[in-house]
Amino acid sequence: ANIPKSESKRRVCKKCVAWKPERTHHCSVCQRCVLRMDHHCVWVANCVGARNYKFFLQFLVYTFIGTTFDAICLLSDFVQFFKDV
Repeated sequence: ANIPKSESKRRVCKKCVAWKPERTHHCSVCQRCVLRMDHHCVWVANCVGARNYKFFLQFLVYTFIGTTFDAICLLSDFVQFFKDV
């Protein structure tokens, strides 16, 4: 029989009891399977995987830019505060 390789190796998640594509992992926090799962992030309350990796990286970049901007704005206040101490 001419069965494609992708059809012959179908896997089922033991926890979800659902079809599980290749490179999918079950998240014990979300209780679902995530394609190309990287990790479960508590800061965004979601799994970082194939469909939201771009948005997670944007979150990290914007957080870094915001923190850097705040540090630059408050630098003179910190210097003045510690100069008096």
